[in-house]
Amino acid sequence: MLINREDFKRYFYVFNAIIIAVLLVIISDNILFHLGVIITLVVMVVLATKLNFSHPYFWFSVFFFLYNCAYMMIIIIEPNDILANGYNKLSSILIILSLGITLLSIGTHTYLYDYKKLANPIKYNYDLSLIRHIFVFLLLILLLCIVVLQIQGVTSKSEQWANHNMFWVVATYCTRFITFIVALRLFMTGNKPGTKKMILVASIVIGAFSLMTGERDALLRLLIILILGLAMLGILRGKHLIFIVPLGIAVMIIMNYLKYFFSTGELNNSFLLNGNLLYAFLYSDFADSGSNLQVLLGHYGLDGSQGYSVIFKDVLSSLVPSSIMNSLFGIITNWNVSEWYNDYFYRGSTWNRAFTLIGEGYLIDGIIGVVVLFLLVGLLIKWMYKKSGSSPYYAAFYIYGAASIIASFRGDLASIFTGIIRIPVFIIIILWIIKQISFIRK
Repeated sequence: MLINREDFKRYFYVFNAIIIAVLLVIISDNILFHLGVIITLVVMVVLATKLNFSHPYFWFSVFFFLYNCAYMMIIIIEPNDILANGYNKLSSILIILSLGITLLSIGTHTYLYDYKKLANPIKYNYDLSLIRHIFVFLLLILLLCIVVLQIQGVTSKSEQWANHNMFWVVATYCTRFITFIVALRLFMTGNKPGTKKMILVASIVIGAFSLMTGERDALLRLLIILILGLAMLGILRGKHLIFIVPLGIAVMIIMNYLKYFFSTGELNNSFLLNGNLLYAFLYSDFADSGSNLQVLLGHYGLDGSQGYSVIFKDVLSSLVPSSIMNSLFGIITNWNVSEWYNDYFYRGSTWNRAFTLIGEGYLIDGIIGVVVLFLLVGLLIKWMYKKSGSSPYYAAFYIYGAASIIASFRGDLASIFTGIIRIPVFIIIILWIIKQISFIRK
């Protein structure tokens, strides 16, 4: 398919902006200047979308910036911060390059779908009562797990995963299944009273899980799919940013402040710095990715040390349970690059420092590995975005996939594949199987 003239012009502008940004970072050693270049680039991209939240250029650029540049802002605010691992300007070049490759892979075409028309049960053959029953079933399981976890006393989610706590694992997956069910319901009915009630109930229960366990990812995923979904339905627009931004900042700060409070009775004051709200917000969930990248860049010879087999393992890990993967590839060598990082640099620590998607590309094959990894991510986003107007299932898949990709910025490629295969694909298959059984019985 030939690219039209307007799309080519936009593509040309994006390409040149990326090249200029990289050159500006190369000729300077000032971290503040580097940050300014990246901010300018992101603002240009966001404005080009006309503040359309659901456009991949918007959500990818904004969250990519937060997760990868928060570290830079933290050490500018507090150079002696405990998180500080120095600064290598190659990190800024890799950030710009990763962002640019993704944007170019997505392309510059905007798909103008009318997502409100997806609320058509006859055309798309879906059963709202089945959706509702699955939602209630998952909700009850999640509530039970929350009660048990409170009785057990959760002090570290890293320990819960390491110990394979059944109630923790089940609860975590329930929050993700519920989030996808909410996304489905949103496109199947629009902003109707029944959907509003489902959103409210899901927000309360998932919010309670996040508060009581310190697992912020659960609530953050739900908020992301709600914002993107409501934007796609035309309910949220650019003018609502004045409310969304302060609310998002407040939620992240409060969630970090109350982390483990309901299980230990202690407030988390470690991220507060003389009442600096920007610092508190950046420290809430966004600092690890940039810090981890600096650690990798600070150790000679790690670029290309893992090789392209990592991508194969990432795909396989989304299909095969971790216990089987460990038996295939070995627990000590770690088939998962994120686990390898935490084991290699922080062995014996009970604090999981997450990882960095850019860092995974760097470990695969240096700068070339970063290009290849984000080319794959960009093509995946392009496919999801293009298909999002085809049915409620594809629309829900797109926004849940977006949330999974955003979460991967402090993780790895495996977290993307795991997020979109184990949750949306699994739910859609279950719905299809139940419908087939019901049809046969009739």
